[in-house]
Amino acid sequence: MTELDQKLAAEAKKVGEVAGRALDWFAGAARPGLDAAALARELRGVGLRAGRLAAAAARPMCVGVFGPSQAGKSYLISALAQSADAPLMAMFEDRAVDFVRDINPEGGREATGLVTRFTMKRIATPPGMPVALRLLSQTDVVKIIGNAFLSDFDPADVEAPSPGAIEAALDQARGRMLPGAFDRLSEDDVYVDLREYFESRFGGHALVQALKAARFWQAASEIAPKLDHPARAALFGLVWGRVARLDDAYLRLAGALAQLGHPDDAFCPLAALVPRETSIIDVLTLNRFGQPDDTTIAVATRSGLRADLPRAVLAALVAEVTVQLRDKPWDFFDVTDLLDFPGARSREQIRDPARHLADPAKLPAVLLRGKVAYLFERYCAETELTGMLLCIGPSNQEVRTLPRMVEEWINGTHGDTPAKRATQPTALFFVLTKFDMEFESKKGQAEGGGRWTARLAASLIDFFGKESTWPREWHPGRPFDNLFWLRNPNVANKAILDYDEQGKETGIRPQEAARVAQLRADFIGNDDAQKHFADPALSWDEAMRLNDGGIGHLAARLRPVCDPALKRRQVAARLADLGERLRARLLPHWHSADLAQELAKRRAASRAVAVALAKAVERQRFGHLLRALAPEADEIAAVLARTRFAATEAGAVPVGTRTAAAGLLAELDFGDEPPPEVESSGPEDEADHLASVALKLWADRLHAFADAPATHALYGMTPEVTGTLVAELLRSARREKLQTALAAELRGILGFRRHASAAAAICGLCAALRIGGFVAALGFDTKPIAERPVVGAERRPVFAPRPKIDGLPPLGVVAADYDRQQSLDWVQAFLRSTDLNVQGDGEDAVDVARNAALGRILSDLDTALHGAKAA
Repeated sequence: MTELDQKLAAEAKKVGEVAGRALDWFAGAARPGLDAAALARELRGVGLRAGRLAAAAARPMCVGVFGPSQAGKSYLISALAQSADAPLMAMFEDRAVDFVRDINPEGGREATGLVTRFTMKRIATPPGMPVALRLLSQTDVVKIIGNAFLSDFDPADVEAPSPGAIEAALDQARGRMLPGAFDRLSEDDVYVDLREYFESRFGGHALVQALKAARFWQAASEIAPKLDHPARAALFGLVWGRVARLDDAYLRLAGALAQLGHPDDAFCPLAALVPRETSIIDVLTLNRFGQPDDTTIAVATRSGLRADLPRAVLAALVAEVTVQLRDKPWDFFDVTDLLDFPGARSREQIRDPARHLADPAKLPAVLLRGKVAYLFERYCAETELTGMLLCIGPSNQEVRTLPRMVEEWINGTHGDTPAKRATQPTALFFVLTKFDMEFESKKGQAEGGGRWTARLAASLIDFFGKESTWPREWHPGRPFDNLFWLRNPNVANKAILDYDEQGKETGIRPQEAARVAQLRADFIGNDDAQKHFADPALSWDEAMRLNDGGIGHLAARLRPVCDPALKRRQVAARLADLGERLRARLLPHWHSADLAQELAKRRAASRAVAVALAKAVERQRFGHLLRALAPEADEIAAVLARTRFAATEAGAVPVGTRTAAAGLLAELDFGDEPPPEVESSGPEDEADHLASVALKLWADRLHAFADAPATHALYGMTPEVTGTLVAELLRSARREKLQTALAAELRGILGFRRHASAAAAICGLCAALRIGGFVAALGFDTKPIAERPVVGAERRPVFAPRPKIDGLPPLGVVAADYDRQQSLDWVQAFLRSTDLNVQGDGEDAVDVARNAALGRILSDLDTALHGAKAA
C-alpha cells in the first residue's frame, strides 16, 4: 500500500468518524425530531460504507475477468497470468506448482465457484498453511441463500408471508433473545447491509415487499444480534420462504464461520488445492455439501484459531483464493492483481421450492448460482474491481441478468452518464472471444459484412443495448469503442492455418488466403465495426497474429489503465458522494451566526429545490413526486396495529389520558415551597402516542425517498436537493403542529370501542389522509386567505378556494390548466414555508454550544473530503 493509498484510507476513516460524532450529536438533542430514528440509521449506514471504502483504498488495484459461463475466460486468464516461455507457476511457501496442470479443474465445463486472485505479492501465511483465503461473512451467507431463493424459484410459486406470520416470527425470535450479543453481528449489519441488499436487488419481489411493509428489518436488526444460530435461521428463514433445506445450509455455513471466530481471512494447507480432483476450487467439490462422509481440511486464522471443516463447506465459504505467481508475465502486475471470476449463470424458474430441495443433491447447484451472482455484486459494492475484461462468446447470450450486472459496475466506476464517463479512462475491455469460429462457413449464415453485424448485434448492441444506452453512447456523441478480438492459438484451426511439427502456427494456408483477406475487408468496412472498434484493421491483424491471437495487443492496451491512481479516483469519487450525502443531511440542522445569514442560506437551498421541482413539472412527474412524499394508509395501519400495545422507551402506551406529573404536583400544597419541577415522561395519551408513531413512519419514508438513487434518476434531483426538500417538509410539519392535529383526530376515533384491527385500519386511514393533506398544501389550505403567500402575475393567494358556480359553469375553448396552477401554488408554498421555518415558532431556540459542535463536525467533514480529493 502506497503513501497515497494510506492517506485515502485515513480520510475515509475520518468520514466514518464524522458520521459517528454526528450520531452522538443527534442523540444528545433535548427534543428529538420526527426523523431522529431515520437519521440515526442513515448515519450508521454512512459509517459502515466509509469503513468499506477505507478497506478498498488499502487493497491493491484489481482488474477482473468476467463474463457468462463457457465464454472463453480460462484462456484469457492463463494467457495474461503466464510468461510467454513458461507455464503458469504458482508459489505456495517455497513450492512451485503448475496451476493449469495441477490445480485448475479440467476444461469443458464451468469449473469454479469462487474468485481466484493472481498476484506477484507474497502473503505471510502460518507454517504449513500456504493457501490464503478470503471468506464470506455471515451476512454474505444470508444474502447468497436469499439470492438463490428469490432468483431461482418462480415468484408466482412463492407465497409471501402475511403480516401476521411475520409478526409471529418476530415474537418467537424475541422469546429466544439472549441477554447480550451472541457474536459480532450488529444492528447495522442487519438493517443497513441486509435490508439495503434485498430491497435494492429484489424490491419487486412480493416476499421482499411483504417484509418491507411489515418493517421486518427494523425489528430484526434489534433482535438478530442476540440470537444464536438456530434462532437466526428461523428468523432469516423468512427471506428464503422457510425452506428447511436452506435453513440447514445457513446453520452449516454460519456454524463453520463461528468455529473460526468469523474471520475475514483464513489459511489452509496445499492439500485444499492439490490434487485438483478434490480441490475446493472445483465446483464438483461443492456437490458433497451436507454429506456425512465428506473429507475435512484444516483451516487456520491469523488469531490462531483452527478448525477441521468439510471440504464442501469450505468450498462454499471461500470468496477468494490467492495465487502468487512465480514469474511476472507483464509489468503491470507490479501494481495490479488479476481476478478470475466464476462465469455468470442463467437463473432458473423452479416451481415448488420445498419439493425441489427435498432432494439434497439439488441444493449445491442452487447455492452455487446464488454465490456466483453475489460474488460479483460484492466485489463491485466494495470498489474492488477497477477494470474489467468482459468476455463474450459468439453464441446467443442466455444470461439475461448479465447486462444489469455490467451496467451497475459501469455506473459505479465510470459514471451513469456519457458526460461523467468522459472524465476518466475507459477501464471496460469488451473481449469478443473464440474469434476462430468466425471463419467457419455455416449454412444460412450472413455473408459479407452481414456476419459482423450479426456478431456485434448478438454480443453487444442488442444484448447490452436493449435496456442500456452505454453501448451506443459511451462518451457524449460517441459509441463504446473499446472492443477486442481474442483467438486461442492453443486450439488448432487447421482449416485456415498451417502448423509446424511442434504445433506452432506458421501462417495462413495459401488456399484460404483470399477468403481470409475478403473477410478482413468485409469486417474493416462494416459500419458497426467502425463504430465499436477504435481501429478495426489493427484489431483484426492483432487477433490473427501467429501464436498470439490478440493477447499482446490487449495487454498493451490494458497497461495504461493499470494505474493505482485510477483506483484512488474511483474510491475518492464514491467517498465524495458519500460525504456529500452526509453533508446534505447535517447542513439543514446547522444555523448561521444570525437570522439574516440563516435565511439567506436556507433561501439559496430552497431555490435549488424550486428549480428541480419546476423541471419535474416540465417532465410531468410532479404529481407522481407528491404521491411519493405522502404515506400509505395500509402501511401506517399495520404499524399501528403492532405498536398500539407495545412498550415505549418511557414505559407502556397510556390507556386513556395520562395524568401529567407536573400538573398533579402543581395542585398539591407544599407549604412555603413551590411545587417541584418535573419533565413530562411520555405521550399524553394513546392518541398522542399513535400520532407520533405515524409521523415517525412518514419521516422514515421521506428519508428513504431522499436517499434512493431511483429518486434522483426519476425526478432529476441531486441528493442535496432531496435532502433540503425533506428537511423543510419535516420542519414545516413540526411548526404546524401536525402531530397535535393528528392526535386530536385519532382521539375521536379511539373514543369508540372497536376491534383492534378495525381501529388500526381506521386510524391508519385517518393518519394517511391528514399527513397526505399536509403534503398536498403544506398547511396553507387551512390558513386565512390573508396569511397565504401570493403567486403569479395576478398575485393570487395559493390554494385559493374555487369560486361557487350557480347554474352551468362557463367553459372556455381550452381546458383550464389546473395541474399547472397546483404545482405553481405548491412550489410557492414551499418557498414561503422555508422562510417561516427559519423564523421559527418560538419553541426551537438555537442551542449555541450544540450548534457550534455541529459546525465543527461539518468543518471536519469538509477537511476529510478535501484530503481524499488530494489523494
